[in-house]
Amino acid sequence: MSKIAKKSIISSIGVGTIYLAALILPNYFVYTVLAMFLFVILFWKYNFDVLLNVSSLKEKYKFIILPMIYNLGALYLTTIFFQTFAKAIISLVIVVSNYYLWYALRKVHNLSERAALLQRNILIVISFVSVFLGSTTIFRLYMLFSTSESSILYQSLLVFLVFCLFYLVSTFLTWENSSVDDYRKLRPYSIANSLLGAEIAWISSLWIVNYPVISAAEKANLGATPLPAILLTIVFYFLWGIIFHKIDGSLTRKVLTEYILLTFVFLMVLLLTARWLPTL
Repeated sequence: MSKIAKKSIISSIGVGTIYLAALILPNYFVYTVLAMFLFVILFWKYNFDVLLNVSSLKEKYKFIILPMIYNLGALYLTTIFFQTFAKAIISLVIVVSNYYLWYALRKVHNLSERAALLQRNILIVISFVSVFLGSTTIFRLYMLFSTSESSILYQSLLVFLVFCLFYLVSTFLTWENSSVDDYRKLRPYSIANSLLGAEIAWISSLWIVNYPVISAAEKANLGATPLPAILLTIVFYFLWGIIFHKIDGSLTRKVLTEYILLTFVFLMVLLLTARWLPTL
């Protein structure tokens, strides 16, 4: 077993202990979130030999983006489900996927190793999932804490957090899939995409519904996620797809049309099947 694989296993097991603690001690969720935050930083330092100086932090900060968003979002997702069995299954899947996450990050962190196609594709998939988990967490917290008196403050915070989420994940994917020169040239695209995501988040915050809504699950607050989180994930898929094909040199009118049509179909199905008004 390689050194990279051993470190990835240790990291996934370490993160797994936090999910186990969240299952056993649900009343101490705030502390498990803090522990997850600290553990991700610890394993980031462990996997990438991060030094406590500006140059090392600047060079390697990008490798903490996905583990932090992915695990904090997944940890909060487990609170949506009341059944211990459902929480355990989700936690197990997340822990296993953490191995592939840390392993893939370690394999692509050197420019000379970024040709590892399988690892790059794993990180792309986890990036989309991270956008979904991050958006779900942001909107559920907004729904939890926002009141009529403080709606502008929390709405501004929501828009800012979605902008940061889009920008961080987009810049990481751009770095992973492009050369250094292309990465710098494409930074304005990441900023533009993040602004668009923030604008959609602001509009979506005016009327938030859960999706899907199943009568029994609705009563128990199960099986549903804020519709804007799904909407933002679809939009991110479209925007990043355009950037990816531009990096790859394969952005043609046909490819652009396919992305537009596919995104349009997803959005129409989502919007037409959502329950916009409460059941009387």
